[in-house]
Amino acid sequence: MYPLIKQCHRVSRSSLSYYSYLIDHCFSLKSLSFARIAHAQLIKVGLNRHTFLGNRCLDLYSQLGNVNDVLKVFDDISSKNIVSWNICLKGLLRFDNLSLARSVFDDMPERDVVSWNSMISGFASRGYFNCALETFWEMQKLGVRPSEFTLSILMSLVFGVRQGKEIHASVVRSGLGALNVVLGNSLIDMYGKFSSLDYALGVFLTMEELDVISWNSLISACCKSGYPELALDKFCIMRSLGYSPDEFSVSAVITSCLNLRNLEKGKQIFALCVKVGFLCNTIISSATIDLFSKCNRLEDSVRLFDEQDQWDSAVCNSMISSYAWCGFGEDGLRLFVLTLKKDIRPTEFTLSSVLHSTSILKLEQGTQFHSLAVKSGLELDAIVSSSLVEMYSKFGFIDCSMRIFNNMIVRDLIAWNTMIMGLTHNGRVIEALKTFKELLRRGLPPDRITLAGVLLACSFGGFISEGMTIFLSMEESYGVKPSNEHYACFVDLLCQAGRLDEAVFVAESMPYEPVSLIWESILHACLIHGDLKLSERIAERLMELEPQSSLPYLVLTRLFEIRGQWEGVVRVKKAMKRGRVEKVIGCSWIGVKNQVHTFKADQLQHHRGKEIYLVLRLLNWEMEDKGKVTYIPEMRFLSESSGKRIPCYRVLNENGEIITGSDYEQLSEELSVKIYSNMVSLQMMDTVFYEAQRQGRISFYLTSAGEEAINIASAAALSADDIILPQYREPGLLLWRGFTIQEFANQCFGNKDDYGKGRQMPIHYGSKKHNFVTISSPIATQLPQAVGIAYSLKMDRKDACVVTYTGDGGTSEGDFHAALNFSAVTEAPVVFICRNNGWAISDGIVVRGRAYGIRSIRVDGNDVLAVYSAIHAAREMAISEQRPVLVEALSYRVGHHSTSDDSTKYRPVDEIVYWKMERNPVNRFRKWVERNGWWSEEKESELRSSVKKQLLQAIQVAEQAEKPPLEDLFSDVYDIRPPNLREQEKQLRETIYRHPQDYPSHVPL
Repeated sequence: MYPLIKQCHRVSRSSLSYYSYLIDHCFSLKSLSFARIAHAQLIKVGLNRHTFLGNRCLDLYSQLGNVNDVLKVFDDISSKNIVSWNICLKGLLRFDNLSLARSVFDDMPERDVVSWNSMISGFASRGYFNCALETFWEMQKLGVRPSEFTLSILMSLVFGVRQGKEIHASVVRSGLGALNVVLGNSLIDMYGKFSSLDYALGVFLTMEELDVISWNSLISACCKSGYPELALDKFCIMRSLGYSPDEFSVSAVITSCLNLRNLEKGKQIFALCVKVGFLCNTIISSATIDLFSKCNRLEDSVRLFDEQDQWDSAVCNSMISSYAWCGFGEDGLRLFVLTLKKDIRPTEFTLSSVLHSTSILKLEQGTQFHSLAVKSGLELDAIVSSSLVEMYSKFGFIDCSMRIFNNMIVRDLIAWNTMIMGLTHNGRVIEALKTFKELLRRGLPPDRITLAGVLLACSFGGFISEGMTIFLSMEESYGVKPSNEHYACFVDLLCQAGRLDEAVFVAESMPYEPVSLIWESILHACLIHGDLKLSERIAERLMELEPQSSLPYLVLTRLFEIRGQWEGVVRVKKAMKRGRVEKVIGCSWIGVKNQVHTFKADQLQHHRGKEIYLVLRLLNWEMEDKGKVTYIPEMRFLSESSGKRIPCYRVLNENGEIITGSDYEQLSEELSVKIYSNMVSLQMMDTVFYEAQRQGRISFYLTSAGEEAINIASAAALSADDIILPQYREPGLLLWRGFTIQEFANQCFGNKDDYGKGRQMPIHYGSKKHNFVTISSPIATQLPQAVGIAYSLKMDRKDACVVTYTGDGGTSEGDFHAALNFSAVTEAPVVFICRNNGWAISDGIVVRGRAYGIRSIRVDGNDVLAVYSAIHAAREMAISEQRPVLVEALSYRVGHHSTSDDSTKYRPVDEIVYWKMERNPVNRFRKWVERNGWWSEEKESELRSSVKKQLLQAIQVAEQAEKPPLEDLFSDVYDIRPPNLREQEKQLRETIYRHPQDYPSHVPL
């Protein structure tokens, strides 16, 4: 390269051929640094603005440089032609800058077919299929004649037969249809993809010229359309007409034999392969290995695999898949490891086969293969991504599945089907139905698997009318004929609706023999509705279909027992004994630390029974909580008593995910991070100060553990002008308003810098600067005071409200009822917030507010978004409507009531640990913040390190600071101290003087 550069000094400045040769040399070297040197020479001699050389340089940077290089060279070209614009457009698309490419495309003074092809291809390769099709239709409207390349791209994009027909019409209009064998083959492929064999045959018959690919496409279309026998017939006709089949022809025919499970026909095709010398072809070998395994001849698959002279990824994929199909997943994994040792690079098909194997093994192995997919650069491949979605769904990690699905660049129908099925089987039926609607919105036509998943979701979720509508319109709307799996879901929907006669009629009028699953659904419904006569009839059918199934016998036994017909019970049991039918005992497995544990129904003894029953108790608490409270994502303020159970407003579920359909205030990244940081700070402050009390360094303390969300989220929803009257578990509001950790420490240690001058117990904070009225120990006294202050704000027409807090115990006090009554009568702008831990009451707090006509809402106190949204709305309501609002925040106090209390005396330790670990509001909100990409482990570590440092320093400073002067104990109460206070001060000083050993020496006297 350098000798060429040196020659630049001896070459004429106008030698276009030399500089063109120089650029050619840069292309061959594929070196960006040399490209920049050549470009610099062009700039030096002033040829960078020349159209031809500028285009060459632009093309060079498009392949080697970056977006900025391309745009700079493009701008330097003085007279841009259509080639300049096209090269720039291709370069931007190559660098994945689709938005900028679209902008350049729109600015082009003229566009040729190359420009349109680039834009269509750019949209298609990035998964924007609708945009690609819209661009094509725009091209058609402007009269630009599509090329073969245009039409080939489009045929790979179409989502359904209708769009395919439109593209086909464009081919005919362009005059290329009958003359061009490549386009004809593409059309056959396209129609075959949508199982439209009639149209594929129509194209085939109108083609003036045929080749082997044409026959291959037709045979493949027959196979994909569900006509494997026809595929075999076409193969025979092809050979009789003198066409020599290639490996793709034979592979398609072997696939047809596989679909027919026709091993004999497959062996004949295999013999043909031996005869014509295809045996060494890996495509043929792979298809044959698949055929043998699917026909339950795994030993033949293994023998053929062992006879391969050389392994490649295709053959290994088939063998791994065969092992998985036959239930030998571990053998498949061993083979996969062996392929890695032989340096056979895994393909998307390899990883897909292996991931199917992991479904019968362990999650840990599955995650390892996920890591391998990332390392191999295959994570975003549609086949691998779909397999990962399926794997995580089977393991119950549906959120991981959704994350992978949402990150997919190209989502084909298989990916959508996998996601819908995964959501359905994991109980997320509403999301499954929403995913189906999104699929339709994007123009993808559902197939039988899609509709089976949707009907199953309707069945699981009890969406009877919606499921029936989908089933009855399947053929008309989507062109899919119902099969057994669809009928099974439809019958189940009818059974759920109690329409047993209709369910039986549908089953009996099916165009083919119903499978046992359909009769089982009806039989279960008979048990629920107590229909003994119908159940006997259905049971007989089931016994004919599956003689060894215990289900019909057990259902009949149960029905006879319910009706007290004991002779019937005896008769059924004798029939079971005669038929040697055994009851199948329910069984489940779980893998823990490389050991698989098995559990059977009615099993009472287990070597880890204590731990198992602990988990069972925790699950019972969880279910009891769910049973007592109905959670809804809508924010509902109620003002009248309905007698119905009060729902609880929740936005984030336990995993920190937004519940579908939630009504809530959106939080910015800055506000979310600030809320989370304050929650962590409050949590850490409680921990450190609690330990300080246990060490005897302060006299008293109580924590807000488990109530951080109520503290910080409510504080964030308020204005600094709002006045707060706390109980004694709201330090988070002061923290939010700027009260420093040092100020908290000063109060707890009661030193000279304490604003209360050491006269209050620890945690009795107060700050006029922050509109935070000093905490009062007597329960509920702050509530009527809050109403009085709120009324004064109303009289002064202030754009603010009063917010006061209480625990559930405070609601049993007369002051609570007096405050509600007082506020309702005066219509004071006050928000009552009750932290309901469920200790002091037997029913909810909301009903008490409604008794006074006060708008009330119940909210999940562990959900930051719900608390913030509810308090924000309550504040707006209180100010704009000048009325009181009651908010009941369901929570759980993790810590003891105070340092004077031992809560383990009245609640199990297991329960405390469970709430602390599993339902911690701080952890829940962190998951949501992290899911938005606003938080990381590194930030967490920095925050905790910083807060810890502040806390330790604050305690050290507060502990070493002087105590307040003794005279402050008697000041700030009266303007002139009365005689009794002067006498008390005198006696105290004399006592300290006589007994100095009992009083701190650093207290100023």
